[in-house]
Amino acid sequence: MPTKSGFPSVLVARIRILPKSPGFPIHVTGTAGDVAFPNTNPFLFGAGDSITIATIDSLWYRVDAGPWTTLLSDDGVMDQGAERFSLTFNLPVGDHVVRFRALNSSGREQLVPDSVVVTVSGSSGPPAPGGGSPAASVSASPTPSRGRVHLAVRAPRGARTTAEIFDAMGRRVRGWDFRIPDSGFMTWDWNGDVAGGRPLSSGVYYLRVRWDGGALLRRVVLLR
Repeated sequence: MPTKSGFPSVLVARIRILPKSPGFPIHVTGTAGDVAFPNTNPFLFGAGDSITIATIDSLWYRVDAGPWTTLLSDDGVMDQGAERFSLTFNLPVGDHVVRFRALNSSGREQLVPDSVVVTVSGSSGPPAPGGGSPAASVSASPTPSRGRVHLAVRAPRGARTTAEIFDAMGRRVRGWDFRIPDSGFMTWDWNGDVAGGRPLSSGVYYLRVRWDGGALLRRVVLLR
């Protein structure tokens, strides 16, 4: 039988530095794709019969020795075998290593994180014009989860936001109210429980995030 669960590979597709001077944004785009394990069936079925039904579930990045930070896909939903991502940041003068990690829906992670070296040189200057704001998105990882779920939202800075968890019957089981910080990125952890601390049973749940002018939905699976 062909294999049905692979392993993720993060492929940095493009790096754009505008320009290579402190104070100017560094824009990184890339794609994380799931790759099937080779078919180990002793019989030969021809080339291309190793398949995978796994999807990319979670992405992270870190700069130098900094903490691993959740990275959202461009469309805000982790449901495909290949997911595009992008991020923008500023770095001081010097050489910096940006590393990327990915996890697929089978709980497999690539053995060695992919990385790229960014060199920032020159003197400081005014911020680069343009660039726009990243698209709004929501992420939950890992899913399925047997415990803690890391939630992340990218939305307009300063937006008053409501995040709610619903069960498969549409009943609200947990909620949070917060304001999106100036970074435009909000993260928090959910232990898979209701407001009073009682753990929820195994099943499919839905995270809905709303703010004035926008709303996002993400499926979360709990395993107990």
